[in-house]
Amino acid sequence: QWLLHNYLYFRVPLLRPDAFLGRTLPWARVLVSAPALALYLALSLAGLGMTAQRLDEYAATFPYFFNLQGALLFGLALTAVKVVHEFSHAYAAKAHGVRVPVMGVAFMVLWPVAFSDVTDGWKLPDRRARLRISLAGIVAELTIAGLALFLWAMTGPGTLHSLGFVLSSGTLIASL
Repeated sequence: QWLLHNYLYFRVPLLRPDAFLGRTLPWARVLVSAPALALYLALSLAGLGMTAQRLDEYAATFPYFFNLQGALLFGLALTAVKVVHEFSHAYAAKAHGVRVPVMGVAFMVLWPVAFSDVTDGWKLPDRRARLRISLAGIVAELTIAGLALFLWAMTGPGTLHSLGFVLSSGTLIASL
Protein backbone atom coordinates (compact mmCIF):
# COMPACT_ATOMS: atom_id res chain seq x y z
CA GLN A 1 0.00 0.00 0.00
CA TRP A 2 2.87 2.39 0.80
CA LEU A 3 4.49 1.71 -2.58
CA LEU A 4 1.20 2.24 -4.41
CA HIS A 5 0.52 5.54 -2.62
CA ASN A 6 4.06 6.84 -3.16
CA TYR A 7 4.02 5.82 -6.80
CA LEU A 8 0.80 7.76 -7.38
CA TYR A 9 1.90 10.90 -5.53
CA PHE A 10 5.11 12.10 -3.95
CA ARG A 11 6.69 15.50 -3.37
CA VAL A 12 10.25 16.74 -3.78
CA PRO A 13 10.75 19.92 -1.73
CA LEU A 14 13.11 22.38 -3.43
CA LEU A 15 12.75 25.67 -1.55
CA ARG A 16 11.96 26.90 1.91
CA PRO A 17 10.56 30.25 0.74
CA ASP A 18 8.87 31.66 3.85
CA ALA A 19 11.60 34.16 4.82
CA PHE A 20 12.10 35.23 1.19
CA LEU A 21 8.36 35.74 0.74
CA GLY A 22 8.23 37.86 3.87
CA ARG A 23 11.12 40.06 2.70
CA THR A 24 9.76 40.53 -0.83
CA LEU A 25 6.05 40.80 -0.04
CA PRO A 26 6.05 44.63 -0.15
CA TRP A 27 7.32 44.53 -3.75
CA ALA A 28 4.87 41.81 -4.70
CA ARG A 29 2.01 43.92 -3.33
CA VAL A 30 2.88 46.62 -5.87
CA LEU A 31 2.29 44.08 -8.66
CA VAL A 32 -1.23 43.40 -7.39
CA SER A 33 -2.17 46.94 -6.39
CA ALA A 34 -5.42 48.40 -7.77
CA PRO A 35 -3.64 50.51 -10.43
CA ALA A 36 -1.55 47.53 -11.55
CA LEU A 37 -4.61 45.28 -11.78
CA ALA A 38 -6.49 47.96 -13.76
CA LEU A 39 -3.55 48.24 -16.16
CA TYR A 40 -3.36 44.45 -16.58
CA LEU A 41 -7.08 44.29 -17.26
CA ALA A 42 -6.98 47.13 -19.82
CA LEU A 43 -4.00 45.68 -21.67
CA SER A 44 -5.45 42.15 -21.56
CA LEU A 45 -8.81 43.29 -22.94
CA ALA A 46 -7.06 45.33 -25.64
CA GLY A 47 -4.88 42.33 -26.51
CA LEU A 48 -7.90 40.04 -26.59
CA GLY A 49 -9.79 42.45 -28.84
CA MET A 50 -6.88 42.94 -31.24
CA THR A 51 -6.15 39.22 -31.37
CA ALA A 52 -9.83 38.43 -31.99
CA GLN A 53 -9.65 40.62 -35.10
CA ARG A 54 -6.69 38.56 -36.35
CA LEU A 55 -7.74 35.18 -34.98
CA ASP A 56 -7.01 33.38 -38.25
CA GLU A 57 -3.43 34.70 -38.21
CA TYR A 58 -3.06 33.71 -34.55
CA ALA A 59 -4.39 30.19 -35.15
CA ALA A 60 -2.19 29.78 -38.22
CA THR A 61 0.87 30.28 -36.02
CA PHE A 62 0.34 26.97 -34.18
CA PRO A 63 1.87 24.73 -36.89
CA TYR A 64 5.14 26.70 -36.80
CA PHE A 65 5.72 25.45 -33.27
CA PHE A 66 5.16 21.73 -33.99
CA ASN A 67 8.85 20.87 -33.95
CA LEU A 68 11.55 20.26 -31.35
CA GLN A 69 12.39 23.96 -30.93
CA GLY A 70 8.70 24.84 -30.60
CA ALA A 71 8.15 22.09 -28.04
CA LEU A 72 11.14 23.35 -26.03
CA LEU A 73 9.84 26.94 -26.17
CA PHE A 74 6.40 25.78 -25.02
CA GLY A 75 8.00 23.75 -22.23
CA LEU A 76 10.13 26.65 -21.03
CA ALA A 77 7.22 29.08 -21.22
CA LEU A 78 4.91 26.76 -19.30
CA THR A 79 7.58 26.08 -16.69
CA ALA A 80 8.07 29.82 -16.14
CA VAL A 81 4.32 30.38 -15.95
CA LYS A 82 3.88 27.54 -13.44
CA VAL A 83 6.62 29.03 -11.25
CA VAL A 84 4.73 32.36 -11.31
CA HIS A 85 1.51 30.44 -10.60
CA GLU A 86 2.95 28.80 -7.48
CA PHE A 87 4.59 31.97 -6.24
CA SER A 88 1.22 33.71 -6.64
CA HIS A 89 -0.36 31.16 -4.28
CA ALA A 90 2.57 31.60 -1.91
CA TYR A 91 2.45 35.41 -1.89
CA ALA A 92 -1.32 35.41 -1.44
CA ALA A 93 -0.92 33.07 1.52
CA LYS A 94 1.88 35.16 3.01
CA ALA A 95 -0.21 38.33 2.59
CA HIS A 96 -2.85 36.69 4.80
CA GLY A 97 -0.29 35.70 7.42
CA VAL A 98 0.01 32.07 6.37
CA ARG A 99 3.39 30.37 6.63
CA VAL A 100 4.67 28.78 3.39
CA PRO A 101 7.17 26.20 4.59
CA VAL A 102 8.08 24.57 1.29
CA MET A 103 7.78 24.75 -2.50
CA GLY A 104 8.91 22.17 -5.01
CA VAL A 105 7.86 19.55 -7.49
CA ALA A 106 5.22 16.93 -6.87
CA PHE A 107 4.87 13.84 -9.01
CA MET A 108 1.37 12.60 -9.74
CA VAL A 109 1.63 9.19 -11.38
CA LEU A 110 5.21 10.20 -12.23
CA TRP A 111 4.06 13.42 -13.97
CA PRO A 112 5.83 16.50 -12.51
CA VAL A 113 3.77 19.44 -11.24
CA ALA A 114 4.93 22.43 -9.23
CA PHE A 115 3.54 22.89 -5.73
CA SER A 116 3.65 25.34 -2.87
CA ASP A 117 2.57 24.19 0.56
CA VAL A 118 -0.16 26.66 1.53
CA THR A 119 -2.23 24.11 3.42
CA ASP A 120 -2.23 26.30 6.54
CA GLY A 121 -4.40 28.68 4.54
CA TRP A 122 -7.35 26.41 5.22
CA LYS A 123 -7.10 27.37 8.89
CA LEU A 124 -8.03 30.97 8.06
CA PRO A 125 -11.51 31.81 9.31
CA ASP A 126 -12.17 34.20 6.41
CA ARG A 127 -13.34 32.13 3.45
CA ARG A 128 -12.63 35.02 1.06
CA ALA A 129 -9.00 34.94 2.13
CA ARG A 130 -8.92 31.20 1.45
CA LEU A 131 -10.49 31.83 -1.95
CA ARG A 132 -7.90 34.52 -2.78
CA ILE A 133 -5.11 32.07 -2.00
CA SER A 134 -6.72 29.38 -4.13
CA LEU A 135 -7.42 31.67 -7.09
CA ALA A 136 -4.09 33.52 -7.06
CA GLY A 137 -2.37 31.06 -9.39
CA ILE A 138 -5.04 30.97 -12.07
CA VAL A 139 -5.45 34.77 -11.93
CA ALA A 140 -1.70 35.14 -12.45
CA GLU A 141 -1.79 32.74 -15.40
CA LEU A 142 -4.73 34.50 -17.04
CA THR A 143 -3.00 37.85 -16.51
CA ILE A 144 0.13 36.54 -18.20
CA ALA A 145 -2.00 35.19 -21.05
CA GLY A 146 -3.75 38.54 -21.49
CA LEU A 147 -0.52 40.52 -21.45
CA ALA A 148 1.05 38.04 -23.87
CA LEU A 149 -1.92 38.45 -26.23
CA PHE A 150 -1.34 42.21 -26.10
CA LEU A 151 2.37 41.66 -26.83
CA TRP A 152 1.53 39.39 -29.77
CA ALA A 153 -0.99 41.87 -31.19
CA MET A 154 1.36 44.85 -30.85
CA THR A 155 4.43 43.30 -32.44
CA GLY A 156 5.27 42.09 -35.91
CA PRO A 157 7.13 38.93 -36.85
CA GLY A 158 10.13 38.39 -34.63
CA THR A 159 11.20 37.28 -31.19
CA LEU A 160 8.69 39.33 -29.17
CA HIS A 161 5.85 38.24 -31.46
CA SER A 162 6.84 34.59 -30.99
CA LEU A 163 7.20 35.07 -27.23
CA GLY A 164 3.72 36.60 -27.09
CA PHE A 165 2.29 33.67 -29.02
CA VAL A 166 4.06 30.99 -26.99
CA LEU A 167 3.13 32.54 -23.64
CA SER A 168 -0.47 33.31 -24.57
CA SER A 169 -1.30 30.03 -26.26
CA GLY A 170 0.55 27.87 -23.77
CA THR A 171 -0.91 29.66 -20.79
CA LEU A 172 -4.44 29.70 -22.16
CA ILE A 173 -4.30 26.01 -23.04
CA ALA A 174 -2.82 25.03 -19.66
CA SER A 175 -5.11 27.32 -17.66
CA LEU A 176 -8.41 26.70 -19.34
